[in-house]
Amino acid sequence: MGLKPDSASNASSRPVAWRVGWLYWCPLMSRYTGESMEPILKLHSARLLMRQWRDDDLPAFAAMCRDPQVMRYFPEPLSRLESAAMIGRLRGHFAELGFGFWALERKDTGEFIGFTGLHVVGFKAPFTPAVEIGWRLAREHWGLGFASEAAWTALGCGFERLKLDEIVSFTAVSNEPSQKVMQAIGMQYDESDDFDHPNLPDGHPLKPHVLYRISREQWLNTLKP
Repeated sequence: MGLKPDSASNASSRPVAWRVGWLYWCPLMSRYTGESMEPILKLHSARLLMRQWRDDDLPAFAAMCRDPQVMRYFPEPLSRLESAAMIGRLRGHFAELGFGFWALERKDTGEFIGFTGLHVVGFKAPFTPAVEIGWRLAREHWGLGFASEAAWTALGCGFERLKLDEIVSFTAVSNEPSQKVMQAIGMQYDESDDFDHPNLPDGHPLKPHVLYRISREQWLNTLKP
């Protein structure tokens, strides 16, 4: 989610998606739009509340997004203004589609700790159109199992409530921590799915990406992490 969407000038060349606001709205999501789709405002896991974004999330979110360790596998840390703009885009995804990246709140302390959720992939690649699962957590909350706990809950929402057939996740080849989360929630890797991220310039160390997938059937046969 740290990568910028393609410019609007490229929108006319998209055979599989078209521009709606800041994202490419894929045809596979058209069945989830309209008056019958109630926004999924919150989800619960054992230790986390996955909720809508609030204005008072900005200080903690901005601090997380300017932490060089948190943003190690993204092009660069974000300024406070860039973090505020990102929250606006995440809210826009909910407004358009009824789901997205939920803000994560610890139930025991009430702290904002990051985000996890489902998002329409905003660029063209061999695996698109697709819905991705993603996460970003503040460093002080790493190593406690929160990422896999929230991601598992988001997968359940995607398959049970949104009736998706498949969910993907991707990251830089060097991002082993995120790949461990993908593996923990039952996602499968195939080397033939590796790709170069189109929003990064040639030669950028983060351009080579891996792709993980999980189908509804695979999810049903995966033990909860």
